[in-house]
Amino acid sequence: MKAVKTSKKSTNLTDEELKELQTHVGTLNNIISQVGEIEVRKHYAIMAHKDGEGRLRAFRDDLKSKYGDVSINTMTGEITKSEDAKN
Repeated sequence: MKAVKTSKKSTNLTDEELKELQTHVGTLNNIISQVGEIEVRKHYAIMAHKDGEGRLRAFRDDLKSKYGDVSINTMTGEITKSEDAKN
């Protein structure tokens, strides 16, 4: 196999090409940074949601201890006995 000789002579992009290349790379780096920020906010939102679910579960347990096995209308606060409790 014959080796291909490469020239060690340095060449540069034109100023216009370099500027366009830097613009494209900068745009992509900015997008990657934005995606990273979104992922961090997503992570914190998921953690907050899990915390909220836990608080709601604990509050429901407290209500169940106080009122028994009932249904509660979350809009009006009306309490009705569940079908199982009626029988």
